[in-house]
Amino acid sequence: MHSHHERLQRKIEALENQDRTQKLPADQLLDRLHIKPAANILDLGAGTGYLTLPVADRTAGTVYALDRDENILAYLSQKAKEQNHHNITPITGDFTSIPLGDETVDTTLASISLHETQQLPDVLKEIHRVLQNDGQFLCLELEHTSSSSGPRVSSEQMSSAIMAAGFEIVEQLPLDFRMGGDPAYLIIARR
Repeated sequence: MHSHHERLQRKIEALENQDRTQKLPADQLLDRLHIKPAANILDLGAGTGYLTLPVADRTAGTVYALDRDENILAYLSQKAKEQNHHNITPITGDFTSIPLGDETVDTTLASISLHETQQLPDVLKEIHRVLQNDGQFLCLELEHTSSSSGPRVSSEQMSSAIMAAGFEIVEQLPLDFRMGGDPAYLIIARR
């Protein structure tokens, strides 16, 4: 009966890994973006709020926190309340069918979440659809290596897929950060 709670607790602990928050502070990534004062932002695979919470401090607009797991979103909502964030809107949903209108957001963030999808081209088209013209897309992912422990998308594959979805790559760089032994990379693209 309590195994569901334990599973949720383990997931929260993994997502809130101190190693990631200390070695790769969210602000270090967000500083690379130009976030307008009233920008509407989508965080795909928001999890426990690694990017959602700090980006909410940077905008008076709405931050849509999209995740498939409603329990994780409930946890994130509680954290947002405790930190006095009133501009975060949690959305339970799937990346292949983002429940937002066309050209709704100025910026989309995807932090170590796109490798989990089986339909990357469809997801990228959805990101393109919900982004406003000239909107920006930040993709943080783990590089595919011969020793990768889970599904990974190489930076070359990701940048090709992002361009095929109609984006222009603004910046692409490896990061001095590893997760589970796999190096991370960052791609910033514009619609």
